[in-house]
This record gives sequence, structure tokens and C-alpha cells, in this order.
Amino acid sequence: MDYSLLRIELERKLTEEIKKNLHENLINELLKAAQVDKNQSISNMFDGIYFKVEEDFCQDIWAICQEAQKRTGYEEKIEYYVMNSPEYNAFCIESDDKEQPHIIAINSAIIKNFTKEEMLFIIGHEIGHLWTGNRSLQVVIQFIFNENKNIPFYYHNRIMYWQRLSELSADRFGLLACGELEPAVSSFFKLTSGLDWGELGINIQSYIKRNDKLLKDLKGEQAFDQSTHPINPMRVKALQLFSKSPLFKDYLAGKEIVADEKLVKAIRKLVEEHTALAEGLNHDRMVFMATGGLIMSGCDEAMAEDEYEKIVSHISRFTLYPRKYLDEIIKSKNVQDMFLKSTVNILKENPSERDSLMGYLLDIVLADNDINQAELKVLVDIGVKIMGYSEKEVSQFIAGGLYSMFTPKVK
Repeated sequence: MDYSLLRIELERKLTEEIKKNLHENLINELLKAAQVDKNQSISNMFDGIYFKVEEDFCQDIWAICQEAQKRTGYEEKIEYYVMNSPEYNAFCIESDDKEQPHIIAINSAIIKNFTKEEMLFIIGHEIGHLWTGNRSLQVVIQFIFNENKNIPFYYHNRIMYWQRLSELSADRFGLLACGELEPAVSSFFKLTSGLDWGELGINIQSYIKRNDKLLKDLKGEQAFDQSTHPINPMRVKALQLFSKSPLFKDYLAGKEIVADEKLVKAIRKLVEEHTALAEGLNHDRMVFMATGGLIMSGCDEAMAEDEYEKIVSHISRFTLYPRKYLDEIIKSKNVQDMFLKSTVNILKENPSERDSLMGYLLDIVLADNDINQAELKVLVDIGVKIMGYSEKEVSQFIAGGLYSMFTPKVK
């Protein structure tokens, strides 16, 4: 069976792209070769600190873990541990050694307060992370973009997007493990509120109805941009769509599974609506940076590669596909009008951005470490005619930028 078909299509594609760009295999091999102490496995460390679940010791929990693993079709060895913690949480550690087992750790609060079906969902979710192999990619990401580096926007947004999609893929395996939607959704309710919805008289129908309304209210919301997990209403809706799909039903029935295009489109629409990077004023900023960059880089008749990459770097803050977006702007042949409209919209909404907008245009001019009269004239015209500077103010602004940033290239 092709278990990759059970994953979110966008997550699979983005995973492969990031792996390729970050040279995941090469980095992992290097880190493994550079390891000094290879004798002590992570499982040995866990054995000395946490409670290990085994067949002849704590049989009930062990049986639930094995059931989750069987239902998700995962055959590699996993060792399960219980950690003493009041928090509702679980995590997995992917082994980089075929001789060593993977690890799934479950906090004691889940053991004490979750039903068997809810535990199956939680454990199945962690097995889902093992199925995707995304935990090993996370190690490479943390190694390359460590605390000593500023992660470029291009990678920052892609990685954040990928992390959320990874959670949605893992949720699917959780649903396969518990077999039905209700315990999966009640798990989210407990994780969010710390309460049991049964004791509060809440049923799944009323919760789904409320969830749909909340999801509609949160459409396009930007407050979640820095979270590595999708908002719970989106996770519940994604599971609801999956639970109704032929893909889910065929898997549970033991039938051969095939790609489900209807489900793919529904999930793509859901994710795009709630992971928007460029709504409202941010959209105007993206248009300004794309069109303004093209205008300034075109002043010397030929766009240098440094100028193109500088524009791409800036608009990566607002779109996952900056090159595609920039190429579409170029083909539109409407650059001047789009630039004027976006500039007016930004300054009307937030006049204090004027200096940063002007600074961006100057940054594009200096990207190729060269300047010419045509570039400076366009900068002055934009500053005076569109942004409301006096000619002297613009000249002072440009002079200050050259003083601090300009290093002429050798010709």
C-alpha cells in the first residue's frame, strides 16, 4: 500500500522541495559521521528517566499503543514511554539508526484523562510524524538555521507553512488509528480547554457547527503566522473532510487506496484561506515591492541578477512563490499603475511607512553596487511626485543611504 497517498498533498510536495534545497541527506550523513558518542542510544537515556511501556508491564497501555501502530500500518520498531507531566502532550523522536527503535513519549496527564479512543488518536498522530519522516528534516532545519543565523524570509515562510501541513498530515494517521471523527475532535477539545466535553453536555454535532462558524470568522486571520501548528478549527475541519472521503473509507475497509482529487482541492482551499500571507495592507506592500523593484532595476536597461534576487528576497515575506509572482507581474505589463496604486494605498493607511518604502527602492538601486543618473532621477521623481517629499529631502535621503550602504563595484 502507498501510505504517502494518506498525507496532505501540499505537505508531501513541500517536504521534498525543502529536503532538496537544504540537502537533507547530505547534512544527515555528515552529522551522523561527526557524532562522537555513538554507544548510548536515546532509548537507553529514556530507560533511566521515564517509565517504559511493555507487553508484560502495563499491558493495557501497551495494547493501545500496538493497536494504533497496527491501524496506521507502521511496522518499524517503536518504544513507548510515559512522562510525568500535567500537560496534555506527546511527542516522537525519530531514530537515525536502523538498529535503534523510534520513541513516542506520552505525558501522564493523557494516560489519566483521555479515553482509549482519544489515546489512539494521539498516538496515531505521533506515528504519523514517523510515517512522514518530517522530524528528521526538522533536525536539519535547526542545524542550518541555528540561533546564530537570521533565517531568510523565503525559507521562514516555507518552513512555517510546512510545519502546519505536517501536523495536518499527522492528524490523518491519528484518525486512522481511532477510526472515527468524534474521539479525534474530543481530543482537540481537551487539548484546548482541559475539559471533557461529555461532562459538559457537548456533542460532536454542536461542536462541528460552532467550529464551522468560528472558522468562517477567522478566514484570512493573520494572528497565527508565528505558530508551528494550524489553528484547531482548521485541524478539525481538515479531519472532517478526510473522514468523509473515499480515501479514508477505502483504507478502513482494507481496499486499495488511490489519490483523491476532490479531497486534495478541498484541503488546498481550506489551507489557503487560513494561511494567507498577503491580505489587506500586506498585499499592497507585496505589490509595491514587486513593482517598485522592477521599476528601479529597469532604470539601467538590464535587470542584474543581484537586483532580481533582492526583490525576490523581500517579497518572500508575503508569498510562498515569489519568483512565480514576480514573473506574473512582469508579464502583466501594468507595473506602473500597480506601483502607483499600492503606494497610495499604503501611505493613506499608514503614512509613517514613507521612509521605509523609499529605503526599499534605494536598496534595490544599490543591489548591484552601481548607480547611474537615470536611477537617481527616477528615485527623486517618485519621492517628490508620489511620496510627497521635497526635492531637497529626497536628495538628503539618497545621500544618507549612499553614505551608509554604497560600496562601488570594481569595473
